[in-house]
Amino acid sequence: MTVATRSAARAAEGAEGLGARPSLTPRYSGSLWTTYKLSPQWRVGGGFNARSGQQPNRNPGFYAPKFIIGNLMAEYTVLEDALLFRVNVDNVTNKLYADTLYTGHYVPGKGRMVALTGTYKF
Repeated sequence: MTVATRSAARAAEGAEGLGARPSLTPRYSGSLWTTYKLSPQWRVGGGFNARSGQQPNRNPGFYAPKFIIGNLMAEYTVLEDALLFRVNVDNVTNKLYADTLYTGHYVPGKGRMVALTGTYKF
């Protein structure tokens, strides 16, 4: 097989090779979220997002470590089926992590973020 033929075959099966896991994809990832109704007006919730470490196959000198971030939520219903307010806190511990990974660089994940929202249905 010539060099040109091998290159063409490699391009046809993808950069990682046939049957290989894509290089910019973590081996393990998952999330868990739950809520609990404390009273007719109050509901609270929390959860985790986790991802295993990642390393691009084509760049063995670059590695993004695993991470787990926690999220919290509290919701207050003023008028049932009409008006409610919710506060969400994402990345409660303000963990530094690589959210999006590329071959030569990464995009950092969001730091702690607090969002207060209101919903009115009519």
